Amino acid sequence: MKTYFTRKNLFLFTVLIGTSVLILIPFIRFFYFNSLLVGEESYYHARITRQIIERGIPEKDELILGGRPYIINPYHILLSRIGYFLGVEFSSQLIPFLSGVISLIILYFILVAIKIDDARNFYILLILILSPPFLGVFNYSNPGALAILFTMTGIYFFIKEDIFYFTMAVFFLTAATLFSFITPFITLAVLLSYSIYKKKMLKLYLLLASILIFFILIYSSILYWEYGLPNNFSLLQQNFFQRFLSDLGANLGFSIFSIILFGLGVAFTWNYKRKLYPIYLTIFILFILTIFNDLPNIYLNFFISTFAGIGVHHLIKRKWTLYLIKELTILAIFSGLLFSTTSYISRLATTNPSRDVVDSLVWLSVNSKRNEVVLSHFAKGYWIEFLAERKVILDKDFSYIPNALQKLEDTNKIFLNRNLRDTKKLLDLYNVTYIWIDKDMKEGLVWSKPNDGLLYLLSNNQTFRNIYSENDISIWKYIGRPT
Repeated sequence: MKTYFTRKNLFLFTVLIGTSVLILIPFIRFFYFNSLLVGEESYYHARITRQIIERGIPEKDELILGGRPYIINPYHILLSRIGYFLGVEFSSQLIPFLSGVISLIILYFILVAIKIDDARNFYILLILILSPPFLGVFNYSNPGALAILFTMTGIYFFIKEDIFYFTMAVFFLTAATLFSFITPFITLAVLLSYSIYKKKMLKLYLLLASILIFFILIYSSILYWEYGLPNNFSLLQQNFFQRFLSDLGANLGFSIFSIILFGLGVAFTWNYKRKLYPIYLTIFILFILTIFNDLPNIYLNFFISTFAGIGVHHLIKRKWTLYLIKELTILAIFSGLLFSTTSYISRLATTNPSRDVVDSLVWLSVNSKRNEVVLSHFAKGYWIEFLAERKVILDKDFSYIPNALQKLEDTNKIFLNRNLRDTKKLLDLYNVTYIWIDKDMKEGLVWSKPNDGLLYLLSNNQTFRNIYSENDISIWKYIGRPT
């Protein structure tokens, strides 16, 4: 079997399998959902991009009630340049896809450069390609996809151990900071482990760290001076395990099988712990960071895939007393990985917004006035802003929404209170005209019973009128505002 693990075959495998798996989700959505973008955040970036193409860079996001300052993101600029020619929605799928393929190729060259043999590389790359964090980040339209691409490129140039390549590394790693503020801290943690292992790289590492930290201080000072500190949005965090494990519904979480294989890989390499302790330390740091943010999952995934690949390789190469047990064990491992991946691809490919969601919001855009406010759960805000082009009280980005936590508290009161008088006061306060409700909201996201809170009050036909009801989606007009 060794003859198959050649550099040429491994490179072709990386490109072909990586491309095929990454394109699978858009392919499924093309046939079942008419190529709708995946998830929620994708629609925020598409909306801002469309606005830049049509009217230039905005100073303020007017589709949040009360407005929200717009902070220039180079991802939107790049997306607008490509979207001008290819269309915003197609470009929103193309950029993450290309970022994923190129990042995978660069990882291949990194693994070759650090002298991991081709057989282990095969298993590492295979597990990475099948991992939910890899599939997730490169199928959503998000700046993190480009941040990872720039980071991988910068890391590759850094380990070339040449002053020219070091300059290129500084450029790419600094640029990655503009796409994701947490990226340089993760990158420095990763490169620290490499530099400790390769002691002659410590001086260059310290120089790189000084440049990145100086850039971060200047950039953050300008940002916070202009816009102030972002709101605390920790209230929006899910349960940690629901965010960490894809099998429990996490968008960028890990499969249980990859975690088990990672544990085996660590166990099999434990004899080399004195050499690998910087890497173990980096993994621990990344694990802590995942508690506060999803993006570290992506970087942690590269380490988990590496050790998981080493674990699989060790299981295959070791001597077994019974060959049948070996075959069954390997079959169970890959069946588990494929099952987890297939389940994740199916979930991601069929995730909302569905065609029904889009139809309801397009209908709302036609049958409402431009400045009218729509109330819904904040997780639906990006869809309403992009598809209906109407204002919302909140969306998922709480960072610079004025009085965001107060608005969150008030919207929860509207949803859960059965006192009509109090509810009307809050609806009047936020100038709400329409209420958009889907199946998720009625099945646990907001309410758990058919007559909870606002659902009970909606039966009052002197205050609310049902104007749309199709496929578990309803739109209500608030008609009880005093004249």
